[in-house]
Amino acid sequence: MLGVGRLIGLAALGFVVATTAASAETVAEFYTGKTLTIVVGSDAGGGYDNNARLLGRHLGKFIPGNPTVIVQNRPGAGSITAANYMYSVAPKDGTSIGMLQRGIPLFKLTGQPGVQYDPEKYTWIGNMSSEVGVAMVWETSPAKKTEDLFTQEVLVGGSGSGAENETGPRLINAILGTKFKIIGGYKSQTEAMLAMERGEISGIGSMSWPTLKTNKAAEYKAGKIRILMQNGLKRDKDLPNVPLSLEFAKTDADKQALEFYFTQNTIARPIMAPPGVPADRVAALRAAVMAMAKDQDFKDDAAKTGLDSDISSGEEVQKTVEKLVKTPPDVVKRVSNAIDPNAK
Repeated sequence: MLGVGRLIGLAALGFVVATTAASAETVAEFYTGKTLTIVVGSDAGGGYDNNARLLGRHLGKFIPGNPTVIVQNRPGAGSITAANYMYSVAPKDGTSIGMLQRGIPLFKLTGQPGVQYDPEKYTWIGNMSSEVGVAMVWETSPAKKTEDLFTQEVLVGGSGSGAENETGPRLINAILGTKFKIIGGYKSQTEAMLAMERGEISGIGSMSWPTLKTNKAAEYKAGKIRILMQNGLKRDKDLPNVPLSLEFAKTDADKQALEFYFTQNTIARPIMAPPGVPADRVAALRAAVMAMAKDQDFKDDAAKTGLDSDISSGEEVQKTVEKLVKTPPDVVKRVSNAIDPNAK
C-alpha cells in the first residue's frame, strides 16, 4: 500500500508531466482539426460581415494546422454585445477571434452604456482596412449640398446608441452645428438603408464609404445617392471633392475632438481576440493575417467583392488603441457628452 506522501508525490509528478506536455504542444498541433470562429458584432450582409467572411475564406490556410474557419454573427448595441462576449465568455485559447465595430475602443472611454470590457486588454490581431465614413442622402432628400446640412433638418437612420450611424451625426451636430435628426430603432444599417429607399428617412449620417460603394454601387452611379460630407482624418481618393467634417472645425478644440473620434477610422475593421490567449498562438494569428495580406488569391477575392485590402498589423492596432486611451480627459469628456443620446 502506497503511503500518503508517495501518493502526493506521484500526483505532483503527473501534474508536471501533463503541464509539460501541454506546454510542448506546437501551434500547428493545437490548431490541427480545430474550428476557428470569427465573431461579427453586426448583422449579416453589412460591411463588417462582408469583411469577416472574406477573412474566413482565406485566413485558415495561413495558420499552422489549417483550422476550419466559420463566421458567427452576434449583433447588438453597436457591437457592444459581441465585445462583452469576446471579453468574458469566448474561449481564450485562440479558437475565437472577433471583428467588431471600430468604435469599440472608444466606447469604454466615452462611457457608453453596457460596456463590460477593457479595450487595452483585448488581444489585437490586425485590421482589414482604413476608411472614411460618409454622410449621404437619397435623391428625394431636400438636402442637395453640404451646406444644407447646417441649415435644414435631415432625418437619418440609426441602429443603436453606439453605432456609427448614430454617434457620428450626433457628434457632428454637437461640434459643428449640423442638423441631423436621428431616427433610431432600426435593427441594422441594412434596415436603415431600406428605410431610406422607402422614404421613411432622408439618409444615413455616417456609414462606411467602402460598404456604400460596394452594396449600393448602382444607386450611387445612377445619382440616387448623394455624398455630402466625409468623416475621417483625410479625404478618400474616391471622393476628392467632398469636404471632410474636420474642415468645418472653427477652433483647435473642435478639431481635437473630431480627430479623437475619427482616429477609429484608421482601424476601421479591427480583428481581435479575448484577453489571455497564449503568446505563441497570438503570434501565429498575427503572422497569418499579414501573410494573407500578401496573397494574390486574397487580393483578387477582395477586389472582386469590392472590399479594401489595406491590412495593418495587430501591433499597429494596439498602438492606436493606446493612443486613444492617452487622449486628454477634457477632450474625451467633450466627445462623451456630444455622443450621449440622453444629453440635452
